[in-house]
Amino acid sequence: ETIKNERVHILLIDLPGFGKSTTPKAALELDDFCDIVSAVLDEYEPEEVTILGHSFGGQVATKYAVSSPRRVNKLVLINSASVRNNESSLITSLATLLRPLFKLPFLRNMKGWLLRKINGIDYQVNPKMYPTLKNIIAEDMRPILDQIKQPTLIVWGEADTVTPKEQAYTISEHIPQALVVMLPGAGHFSFIDAPRKAADSIMSFIKHGM
Repeated sequence: ETIKNERVHILLIDLPGFGKSTTPKAALELDDFCDIVSAVLDEYEPEEVTILGHSFGGQVATKYAVSSPRRVNKLVLINSASVRNNESSLITSLATLLRPLFKLPFLRNMKGWLLRKINGIDYQVNPKMYPTLKNIIAEDMRPILDQIKQPTLIVWGEADTVTPKEQAYTISEHIPQALVVMLPGAGHFSFIDAPRKAADSIMSFIKHGM
């Protein structure tokens, strides 16, 4: 309701493999996702945007903000997977966390893959999504974070076990203009666990900056 009542134009992009988008036939790189974001924005032709990304979407948002500084005027990262994690521990955490959330549209295409990881079945039984996710998860954003010139809001769930809260502060230390908002009791999906607080923080940042 907080965002609905504000006069903002929101574009929700279903990246390949998520939501209503089809699963990619071949492994995609981070730059491929950035190209998709750019193509969507080219179609709608906004002069400037605030780009927001959650989890691995935060990596896409980060790289796009660096590559398109004239188009992106603000950046919002929500529990962003911007700092490289040990792959196996990340998969285990994701699998445990997402098991009860598979009914959400943007997670349904990951269900089979994560369940197979939980059950110890080799990832090659689902070759379409894993290479892409592996590419994204493996890329560490720290080398380019200091190139982010836009004001950046970092929203994080204090109880996140997938991307621990320490990563929020690691990210903020590398970005020249960064503000961390920590949401007590919220996990990796902090915008679901604390929707009002997350939305209020984001709208205040969009309207008034830091």
